[in-house]
Amino acid sequence: MRLNNHDLIFVILVGGKSSRMGEDKAFLPIGKKSNFVMILIKKIYFFTNKIFISLKQNQSILYDNWFPKDSIIFDQDNNLKGPLCGLLSTYQFLKNKNINYKAIFVLAVDTPYIRLKSIFRLIETFQKNPKSEGVFYVSKNGVEPLCAIYNRFTLESWSDENKHNQMFDFSLQKRINNIKENSIFLELPKNEERFMQNINTKEDLKLFQK
Repeated sequence: MRLNNHDLIFVILVGGKSSRMGEDKAFLPIGKKSNFVMILIKKIYFFTNKIFISLKQNQSILYDNWFPKDSIIFDQDNNLKGPLCGLLSTYQFLKNKNINYKAIFVLAVDTPYIRLKSIFRLIETFQKNPKSEGVFYVSKNGVEPLCAIYNRFTLESWSDENKHNQMFDFSLQKRINNIKENSIFLELPKNEERFMQNINTKEDLKLFQK
């Protein structure tokens, strides 16, 4: 399933602290010839080649030799925190570049085992409901904000609010709850839940590699 040119843009968030892992998760090896971020990119290529990498400025030395400079998005607002910083930095970057799109599909780099069908289901749902503010999975852990689709107009609204509201809330969970009436929530099939789990420690990784 290839996407139309102006449907979705994928962004992989790699700007987390990786404190429990002790090193940048993106380049953790999977097998002998791949790593977290390359596995995700190969999966996204089934749908589109419009892929961006969101990271902190101090990570640039690790990524400059791996990715084209025009695909790297640095955090653009030091006041923002957490994944929302990467999401809104991506929105601002695309706006500055006058790149046309309908929504952003966000993925966390520490979910390399995610199934293609989990990605496809979200895309298919958004294409049938392009005016929805977002499309999200719900699992036993609640809403999954980092394998999700965010409408461009939703991000525009959040970006404007961030500029004018000193009490801006950084919690993606709370923000998603505020747009739930105009969003779509899909139950994540139980046999796909394991593959969407974040790999936060080397013990987590060993469990997947067994």
